Amino acid sequence: MVPLWVFSNLRLRGYLLRGVEFRVIITALLGCLGGLGVLHFRVLFAFSSLIHTGFIVVLRMVSLFGFLAYLTVYFFLNLGLVLCMWVSRVYSALDVLKVRGVRVEILVLRVSLYALSLAGLPPFSGCFLKIYFLRLC
Repeated sequence: MVPLWVFSNLRLRGYLLRGVEFRVIITALLGCLGGLGVLHFRVLFAFSSLIHTGFIVVLRMVSLFGFLAYLTVYFFLNLGLVLCMWVSRVYSALDVLKVRGVRVEILVLRVSLYALSLAGLPPFSGCFLKIYFLRLC
């Protein structure tokens, strides 16, 4: 939250604003490339957070309301996914294979829906976050 507070109090213009935008794009790109082929959910959350932090920083520089709306939806998506995995004691994609019975189908469905939503695929709520971001910027 501290970097977001700093960016909100700076009045960046010109080449300084372009420099921040360039760094945000590089951060999001590193998050996208780093998350490829990762099986542990904690590492995947870290790379996903890099991507979403880039969006959040740009939104904070553009609009306070847009920032708060994006952050709220992102928080509840992450909270639902983390609680789902914590209750099921799942820490990696390989742990899903260890779950037996009907519970595995429900678990895979829940984790998949949250993960696809955080990835921003339509028709999930994460897609609307990305569209909202593009409309404000």
